[in-house]
Amino acid sequence: MATHEMIEQLITNRIEDDLRKKDDFAGDPFGYSIYLFFLLKNGIRSPEIENLADWMNFWVDNIINQKNLTRFVDREFTSAVFAYYSLKKFRRLRTKVQLENIKQLTSMYAEGNRFFDSFTFSVIILLATLEMKDNIENHSDVMRWIKNEVDHEIVFNDAKNLVLASIFFEELGSEDYLRRIVDYCWKRLVENSIPSYDELFFAWVLWKFRRLREEKDLPRIREFTDTTLRNAGKFLKEPVDESIKEVYGSDIKIKQIGFGLSKISLGVYFDIFNDFIQRTVRVAKEELSRKDVPPWIRSSSLIASILLFADVSIVWASFQLGVIKKVSFDTANITWYSFQLAATQYLFNAGIFLTVVILGVVSISLLWDTGYKGYIDPKIVKDNLKQRLKNRILDTLLIFLAILAGLFGI
Repeated sequence: MATHEMIEQLITNRIEDDLRKKDDFAGDPFGYSIYLFFLLKNGIRSPEIENLADWMNFWVDNIINQKNLTRFVDREFTSAVFAYYSLKKFRRLRTKVQLENIKQLTSMYAEGNRFFDSFTFSVIILLATLEMKDNIENHSDVMRWIKNEVDHEIVFNDAKNLVLASIFFEELGSEDYLRRIVDYCWKRLVENSIPSYDELFFAWVLWKFRRLREEKDLPRIREFTDTTLRNAGKFLKEPVDESIKEVYGSDIKIKQIGFGLSKISLGVYFDIFNDFIQRTVRVAKEELSRKDVPPWIRSSSLIASILLFADVSIVWASFQLGVIKKVSFDTANITWYSFQLAATQYLFNAGIFLTVVILGVVSISLLWDTGYKGYIDPKIVKDNLKQRLKNRILDTLLIFLAILAGLFGI
């Protein structure tokens, strides 16, 4: 199972790889508009994100102002209006948008009480136009339809709608509908009926709005979120199957076999991962007084310092007191007794070095996780330690044994 450090690096690599493909932006504007929202929401800055923001400003002008729409008008208009919303919300909008065009286009593409006969597109368009709702035709009708769909829960068969609807109702300030969505996710968690490829979306809702659940539910939500983040890491290395890109371009669900993370899935993954790390794993000093934080975690920096001091002391004392000795082995006058003495001293030397290696890895791992990173979840600290021991102990031990053999061996 991947550690949080490994997941963080994999997420960053995947997003950066996608953002370098500037020629692909127009082929999947909806997916990249999702990226834009979550990246700006988390305050991430990089040359690749600047390029995406620049391109999205161009896209907003091209679609909303210039009305250069093609037969993929559903994705094009929805992505442009969502990009407009994100750029404006996070103060990155550099294109002067003609709001009258937004009103005209929304009126043109409203089909009764919805847009493009899609809950996903409808909720995004309504989110992006909330500030001008009084001037949007059919706005109240679409709102009623969205609430009705949430009440019936069928739209949540497409689990990304859980996230999009939650963002919408949070912006709307509707605690009642937020609670309904959270309660639906909790019910599915308790029933153990969440498909593995939908877990990210359920975890996002439950973690983001955990305040709407009772305090006794929080440990299970935390555990589910942590497990979901770790399990989903295996999909980060898998590419999205090009043969199933249809209406949403790269925006497809995670599948258990053969499919990677779509941009919506990866954007959600990125957002919940950052929030989980900041609020549960990286902890302020005052949080160490929480009752659910084990005593050894609270004192872990002191424990790690003591272990590191003991580690250095063992090395120093072993040489100063002659505990580690050169193995004398005369092949010309070998006897069973001399062989036993040499073998015993060699194994004793190896045991000392093995102890030094283990203490070093344990102490540095504790200092890194609890002292520098601020991790307080004992499961995370233990998993990271096991992973480091597994990955590094054998190589390190072999190096030390080679040094040992060279300095004190035959």
